[in-house]
Amino acid sequence: EYRTEDENLRKLLKEFETKLKNNNSFDFKNLKMYLEEIQSDFNDLVDTKDKCMHKGQEICAKSRNENEIKEIESEQIDLNEQLDLLRDRLNDRKNEINEILMNVQKFFNLQENHLKCVREKEDFLAKPLNLSTLQQVKDCCYQYSLEMKSFQNATN
Repeated sequence: EYRTEDENLRKLLKEFETKLKNNNSFDFKNLKMYLEEIQSDFNDLVDTKDKCMHKGQEICAKSRNENEIKEIESEQIDLNEQLDLLRDRLNDRKNEINEILMNVQKFFNLQENHLKCVREKEDFLAKPLNLSTLQQVKDCCYQYSLEMKSFQNATN
């Protein structure tokens, strides 16, 4: 039973590693869901590993065969190392995805600000000009200058 569980765990570890490596196409809408899914899969792996470790420790406690004990202990060390490596890769992947999500959000915020600014300028430009006096021309020139400066500041 221990051997079967050990083999199954190793198979699950390889599948998880493949899942981490192969999902390089980012659909921004589904990134959070993917992140939750791989975290859940990893937690399942940890649970399976813990059960396998417990069974291995029981066998070692009951066994008098030193070779069997050394083999099981070696397998458990190997499984722990593999899981630690996958944990590191998972953390790297989570950081990568979080950075992508953060930058996408920054982009959308910037885009929203630009669109708002453009709408404001369109509204300003849609107003009819009434230039019948020199003072009105100066005021209009000043207003246009202010609007251009605010637009330049918003786009920088």
